Amino acid sequence: MDDSHRYANGHPSVVIIPAALAMAEKNITGKKLIEAITVGYETFLRIASGINPSHLMRGFHITGTVGPFGAAAACSKILSLSQEKIKNALSIAGLQGAGLLEVTTSGQMMKPLHLGKAA
Repeated sequence: MDDSHRYANGHPSVVIIPAALAMAEKNITGKKLIEAITVGYETFLRIASGINPSHLMRGFHITGTVGPFGAAAACSKILSLSQEKIKNALSIAGLQGAGLLEVTTSGQMMKPLHLGKAA
């Protein structure tokens, strides 16, 4: 999944959809799944658009650093978490965000790890 957004400069679906599908195994409706993915996208796109292009220009991999927030938001929606628990989920997501674009110039093959960890 290599979708992108003009201002976010990241790939929200690759982290949000797998997390939401895994959480959807809790037997939710299709409507709730779509709502959760939408919440995840909105969260990802707002944060990424707000910190770019400077975040990207400093060498951070947007999908790896912002992706956890989108995934956490989507999963929070599926679980119908309280406001306090959503804050906790987003705080934990912030601890999980990682990824430097150095991997694209150094020949390493670790870039997919950023996405898996973010999801």
